[in-house]
Amino acid sequence: MKYFLTNLLVICFFIVFAQDNLQVYYGNLHSHTGFSDGVMTPAYAYKYARDTAGLDFLAVTDHCELLTPAEYTEIQHAADSFTVANEFTGIFGFEWTSPYYGHCDVFQSPSLPDQDYLYDWAGFTQWVLSVPAARAQFNHPGRSSSFNNWNSFDYAGTTVDSVFSLLEFQSIEQATDFYEFSLNKGWHLSPAFNQDNHSANWGTMNNNRTGIWAHRLSRANLFQAIDSGRTFATMDKNAAIWISIDQTPMGSSLQRFYNMSLNIRISDADLEAWVLVELVSSQGVIESFSSWTDIDTTINLTLFNDKYVFVRAIQADGNRIWSAPIYLRGVLSGIEHTQEFPFTISPNPANDYFVIQAQKKQIGFSVEIYTLQGRKLNQKSEKTGDLSQKIYTPNLAPGMYLLKISAGNFQYAKMIHVE
Repeated sequence: MKYFLTNLLVICFFIVFAQDNLQVYYGNLHSHTGFSDGVMTPAYAYKYARDTAGLDFLAVTDHCELLTPAEYTEIQHAADSFTVANEFTGIFGFEWTSPYYGHCDVFQSPSLPDQDYLYDWAGFTQWVLSVPAARAQFNHPGRSSSFNNWNSFDYAGTTVDSVFSLLEFQSIEQATDFYEFSLNKGWHLSPAFNQDNHSANWGTMNNNRTGIWAHRLSRANLFQAIDSGRTFATMDKNAAIWISIDQTPMGSSLQRFYNMSLNIRISDADLEAWVLVELVSSQGVIESFSSWTDIDTTINLTLFNDKYVFVRAIQADGNRIWSAPIYLRGVLSGIEHTQEFPFTISPNPANDYFVIQAQKKQIGFSVEIYTLQGRKLNQKSEKTGDLSQKIYTPNLAPGMYLLKISAGNFQYAKMIHVE
């Protein structure tokens, strides 16, 4: 279903999130210097990112196999030296560059791994787990045909999942091919769009940014936000996105329930139009719309089997933005499930109409029809004391629909097949 939203509330993100004490910060979580295959020194890179590019944070992540322990210590010292409280945060780390599995950034580790791990994915993940502060990011999946992309993103278990927090894109193709793919494999990953700098252009190479929603600008707060999944990937350096379901923020998990309220907020300081906004779940695109300005809207959803939902959007100039997912667990709640279903529905499958017949006298019942994605299609029918209601279906496309029947203090759900 596609529709166009025109009367959306234009609102500044900084005001919206003041009540939650969250601020958006923009930066780059993947870059190199002359300590591996880039140029200049880590100190120069941090200073450039802070003073020239105006980034809020920069991670220098030189290739671990090209670093000496002394050089890695110097990266850590430079990150500390150029950090200014609430103005700029230097992040240290390295890039694990397996020629077989693919590349990963590891942040906040005080030491380097043994090079034997370049050929031992399972061993490497266990090494990351052995470093309490370490967090990891999958880098640019699919960039080389020689990579097997970490065994095609085979799920490595909840413990590894908890410290591999981020999935980096460096192109629209990588996002398209691997974001949903990795989530469908079971990983809990929030998106990042980094620059992977190898020249003296940390933050000025392009407008791609990783956005992080944090309480304040510090290393501890940024990684608390990363642990919580509050990141987004953007190709526009001053665009931002936030989604939540009934106060549960993106990056989090919640028990699914009936008629969830998904709030979507997308802004751009340049007030560019959003020509396509898509709600994406493990079942694919479930809703889309457009807006000529910033977005603050709520869509009600009932998601039965979907593992997650996130939002991606495209601007008129082709730039894109991706939110982190909200993960859904459990079975649907909010609908009364009883052994007795006190109605008959016929015919089912239905052609032009179907009849809902109460098996015993009710206080009165009303009927609502929903798509399997939770979009309500009809006005709620009036409660009556009649034993039956006839529902006409000419306006329904062939497919499966959910009937919500309300009778007294109870609600019942039943599927109807329209031919």
